[in-house]
Amino acid sequence: MKILLMHAGRHSTAAAGGIMLIPAALLCFTGILLGFGISGPNDLLDRALSASGLVRVLISPWVIMGGPALALILNVIGVAGVRAAWEPDGLYATLFVRRKPLNIAVAAAGAGLLCMLVLYLIGENFVISPR
Repeated sequence: MKILLMHAGRHSTAAAGGIMLIPAALLCFTGILLGFGISGPNDLLDRALSASGLVRVLISPWVIMGGPALALILNVIGVAGVRAAWEPDGLYATLFVRRKPLNIAVAAAGAGLLCMLVLYLIGENFVISPR
């Protein structure tokens, strides 16, 4: 039994995943630069958020968290697979990864951005209450 996904092009999932990573990467890197005392990109992002409705949609929590998650899922599906076969003495399964460096890079970037965002959410909302 095989499950096949239809691809529109050779690098379509990598390109789509890369586009999905842009809003989260922009938000993360402006925050990192602000932490180092470089406030110009963050100020520009603030002005863009207050001026345009489209930018508000691109910086919504659904896009910020969903973009890297969807990019990660799509690109892992594109490079990873499982082969299974019944043998007389049991079921054998093999996990394999295809050599698609662009998809692997986008999946790794999506995983890194998701980790960064989740750690930020935990650190920002974690409150130590006295006993």
